[in-house]
Amino acid sequence: MKTMKLKSLLVSVAFALGLIALPLQAGVVVIGHASNSDSLDGKQIARIFLGKATKFPGGTKAKPVDQVPGSAARTDFYNKVVGKDEAKVKAYWNQRIFAGKGKGRPEEIGDGAAVKNWVSSHPEAIGYIDSSLVDSSVKVLFSAE
Repeated sequence: MKTMKLKSLLVSVAFALGLIALPLQAGVVVIGHASNSDSLDGKQIARIFLGKATKFPGGTKAKPVDQVPGSAARTDFYNKVVGKDEAKVKAYWNQRIFAGKGKGRPEEIGDGAAVKNWVSSHPEAIGYIDSSLVDSSVKVLFSAE
């Protein structure tokens, strides 16, 4: 009986700790240069990051940039916005490159801070970062939260 009560208490504590941690987790947002006036949805963003579209809806060139493989933001972005995990995205790009259609592959810039800095300096840029990093140097184009 004591073992069952202890297990119940441990489960309750773990659950409570999980509830406390939830508000601390930020989401991934897609960002553009502060001057970007385009409005995008998830499908348009996925097309840009998969090299199927090279321009923003307004007609200006779009240059997608990635975070480093394995980053939490990259994992969330590809799962939530593109609808593919990192392994499938890598296989997709390998296949396109082999077929001679590898143009448009996002350049890997670094972590969220590096992506934000790059995007803030390039009007054609589109990237993704943790929402906690957003400031006035970039414009949120889409939220994957």
